[in-house]
Amino acid sequence: MSVVHRLLVVSPDAEVGRALAGAFGAELAVTAAASVDEALAHLGARYYPLVLADEALEGRGGVRLLGEVQRRSPSTRRVLVSERNVPDLDALRAAGVVELFLPKPLDPEELRPYVPAAPAGA
Repeated sequence: MSVVHRLLVVSPDAEVGRALAGAFGAELAVTAAASVDEALAHLGARYYPLVLADEALEGRGGVRLLGEVQRRSPSTRRVLVSERNVPDLDALRAAGVVELFLPKPLDPEELRPYVPAAPAGA
């Protein structure tokens, strides 16, 4: 089976990307970024149908990044992860900035419904 989709994981915790890469294996190519600037460089170089951002990025960078992803690529699915409650989560969802919120520690199976389906014949 070949890789059919990409996921950009943006977190200061490298284990998040490793865990997702291990969980999804060949069905999803996982690219990890440790900062908003690094993530924006990846996003400028190619399309990612799914972006997972950690709220723990400096200065609520995960939320800011997902807002920028929404602006640049509205079709990209946007997931926020956090170890704590996000007080304005309902407003972020209503504005379309966050599609899915997942608490840490992350269970990769909770992300599976958001992974784009493989194209027919892939």
